[in-house]
Amino acid sequence: MLFVPVRTLAWDVAATSITPSEGITDISEMVPDTHEGTIEVLKAFQYTSTMGEVEYTAVFTIDETDGVAIAGAPMVLSMGAEIQSLQYDTDAKAFTIEFITTPFYIPNEEALSSMFQIIFIETVADPSPENPEQSMGPPASMALGYISTSVPEFQLMPPEGPESMGFGLTLTGPAGVTGFFKMYMPPTMLTLMGTMSGKTVTADDLAVFMDGTQASLNMTETEEGGVLTEVSVVFAEGNTLTTSRVTSSIEQASSDTVTREVITKERLPLSLALKKSIVSKNKATRLYGWLKSGKQGKQILILQKKQGDDKYVVIARVRTKANGYFQRVIKRKKAGDYQLKAVYKKGNKKSDVQTLTVE
Repeated sequence: MLFVPVRTLAWDVAATSITPSEGITDISEMVPDTHEGTIEVLKAFQYTSTMGEVEYTAVFTIDETDGVAIAGAPMVLSMGAEIQSLQYDTDAKAFTIEFITTPFYIPNEEALSSMFQIIFIETVADPSPENPEQSMGPPASMALGYISTSVPEFQLMPPEGPESMGFGLTLTGPAGVTGFFKMYMPPTMLTLMGTMSGKTVTADDLAVFMDGTQASLNMTETEEGGVLTEVSVVFAEGNTLTTSRVTSSIEQASSDTVTREVITKERLPLSLALKKSIVSKNKATRLYGWLKSGKQGKQILILQKKQGDDKYVVIARVRTKANGYFQRVIKRKKAGDYQLKAVYKKGNKKSDVQTLTVE
C-alpha cells in the first residue's frame, strides 16, 4: 500500500446537463466516495431507460473554489457508462461526454444496478528520468484520458518507473461475471512513456497485461495519436481476459469477489499466457502469445517441466500467424503443476514461465 499525503480538494464539478434528461436522477449526494489517495469528484445517477439503448450527452463544468486553479484537466473514469467520446473546452472548463449505459456490477448486490458513475480525478506531476518516483494518482500526461468499466471498486495503478511505464487499474467485481475495461491514453501519455523508456512508443509497442501476464494486443491508434484499449475482464481466478466484448445483461450469481489487475504498458519481446491456468484432468486449455515484430511462419517452441522434474522438454512446435500470434491447445491426464514457457531460438528470446495447475 502506497503512503499518500493528504491533498485538499480546491475544485468541484457541476452536472450542467444530461440529454436526454427523461428518467435521469442525480444521486451524487447519496453515494459515498471511498477511493483513498486521489483527489476526485464523484457524480452518480440513476436511469430508467433500457440499458444500452440510449446514447446520452452530458456536460460537466469544473468549478474552481477559493481562487485556487486546478492543475490541468482531470482524468475521467466512468462505471456503468461506456464513454463514446470526450471533449474538453479549456476556456469554459467544461467536459462534453457522450456515453451509453452498460452493465454495472456492485459486489454483494444480487442484480445489476440501473446506475452509472462518472469520476473526475485530479492528476499529479509526471515522473521524469531524473525523478522516476510516481505519486499516487494519474500522471499529468493522462489528463483528458479516460477509463470506462463495469464495477465501482478500483485502485489506480500509476507508472512504477522506467522499467514499468504503464497505466491501469485493479478492479474488484462479483465472482463469475464478465465485465469490461476500456481506456483512452492521450498522445501525451505515449510521449511520457517514450521519455521514460528512451525510445518512441506507439500503439504497436503496447499490450494489455492481466495480473502481470501479457494477455491482449487489442489496441487502436486514434486520429490524434492516442491509443484506445478495449477488452473484457473475467472476474475469476486463473483466467486471462478476452478481446471480445460481452453486451448482454448478466444477473449476478455470487456475493464473492475477485480482484484483477489490468494495465496497458510496453509489450514483451516474447509472451506466453494461459486462457485458464487452473483446469481439471483431461480438460483442455489454450496457450497463446505473441512474438514482437514477428512475421507469419516463425517457429516457436513450447517447453514444459512437470512437477518433480529437473529439466524442460519440448512438447510442441507452433508457427506464428499475423502479428506474431501463436497458440496451442493442451490438456493433461495427471494432476499436478506444469511449468510452461515459449522459446524463439533464432532470436534467442524466451517468455516468462506460466504455471498450469491440473486438479
